Amino acid sequence: MPQAHPIYCKIDSVTNLKVWFYSAREGDGGPFFSKELAEKARQEYIDYCIKNAIDGGRSLRG
Repeated sequence: MPQAHPIYCKIDSVTNLKVWFYSAREGDGGPFFSKELAEKARQEYIDYCIKNAIDGGRSLRG
């Protein structure tokens, strides 16, 4: 299963508003308008990967 890493925040350069992301081995997810939405999306991503046996390339390790 791909491992999603911490949630982080940036300031949008156009709107000057905070936007939230989650980081995973496969790339970042976002932007989201709140930390809670980013956390929810992160968990949905993890659940999707588990359901579909997506392991982020870990099964290729020797």
